[in-house]
Amino acid sequence: EKNLIAVKPNIDLKQAVEIAKEKLNVKTEGMEFNNSYYEHDNNKSAWNLSWRNKKNNYEGIEIDVDAVTGDILRFSKWDYSKNDNSKIPKYTKEAALKAAEDFLLKLEPNKYKEVKFLNGSKFSNDSDLYSAYYTFAFSRQINGINF
Repeated sequence: EKNLIAVKPNIDLKQAVEIAKEKLNVKTEGMEFNNSYYEHDNNKSAWNLSWRNKKNNYEGIEIDVDAVTGDILRFSKWDYSKNDNSKIPKYTKEAALKAAEDFLLKLEPNKYKEVKFLNGSKFSNDSDLYSAYYTFAFSRQINGINF
């Protein structure tokens, strides 16, 4: 039997939304808000915040905020309504990766040196014949341990 200890969140929902909007400067006007709270097996807890365009499902934002530290754990933003149906990426993979790294450096300058790109991760992909987009995954690592 697993011995699980629930982690009491330091960050409530309202604070999580404020942190996400302040750190990421997201615009959510005209979007429908949903949220959930979840706990991992490793005694970590987070708020999942999502906004979807009320008129269509082509535009959205999804952010996970650590419920104890307030750190941004995950950020995804998309707008497929502007898709020009091109299968050719606008940027090279290298340029897109550099933009992602610059974004992380701006978001968390003090923690950036601990962040590693997870090349080959199931969450990182090359643009292929079916997509003009790249997805990159990063993990914060201290002494070789992912956080």
